[in-house]
Amino acid sequence: MGDVRNPQQFFHGSDHEFAPGDEVLSGDELGEGNFATPHPGNVYMTNSSRGARDWGKHAYEVEPVGEVSSTGYLGGRSVKGEPERHFVAPKARVIRKVGR
Repeated sequence: MGDVRNPQQFFHGSDHEFAPGDEVLSGDELGEGNFATPHPGNVYMTNSSRGARDWGKHAYEVEPVGEVSSTGYLGGRSVKGEPERHFVAPKARVIRKVGR
């Protein structure tokens, strides 16, 4: 793990623990939105499992629920020559936890 995946594979980092099938909600929906975000009401995802681990204690492979949009943000690191990309969707469903 830790490499950049195909555009159809998404990862989410969180301090919350989830089980497969759990729905990930936006911080706004949970009342945890603690910083200004250009994409309020959305769950943030990346195409890199390693990149997701930068955003929380736990990293998960997720399936977006709703329309997926690119944030236009490219992460600072590149794995196998491909940039880390960031995306948003209204919600996401956990497929599995990915290791550290």
